[in-house]
Amino acid sequence: MRNYSISYVTVGVFVTAMVVALVVSVALIAGRTGPRDPYRVVFDNVTDLKYGTVVRYEGFPVGQVDEIDPVYEDGKYRFGVKVSVRQGWKFPKDSKASIRASSFLAAKTIDIQGGKSTELIPVGGDIPG
Repeated sequence: MRNYSISYVTVGVFVTAMVVALVVSVALIAGRTGPRDPYRVVFDNVTDLKYGTVVRYEGFPVGQVDEIDPVYEDGKYRFGVKVSVRQGWKFPKDSKASIRASSFLAAKTIDIQGGKSTELIPVGGDIPG
């Protein structure tokens, strides 16, 4: 008679290791693995923006979109886009955010062009859109 308990233990350890590897891979792909700072950008139009849209500073990926909130002011809707960026990332006060795509078929991103000001936007502040 053969002992099957060793085979079951081996398969169980393998399956557990693969589940852990899957969870770690998804966390790394999602980009939510480190501490983040919140900011907000206000746009008139948020076509093709959604949760997870990449936020770039001068072309370098620094964060992602977390939430989009419509705000009715001055007789029209504007959209507050809450973004989370790498903790400690600094934005000059005269930085400008815009929605861009690197090519016709590429996904939209929020591209922040850095300014020359020595004053910085405080964490949780608004980046001009």
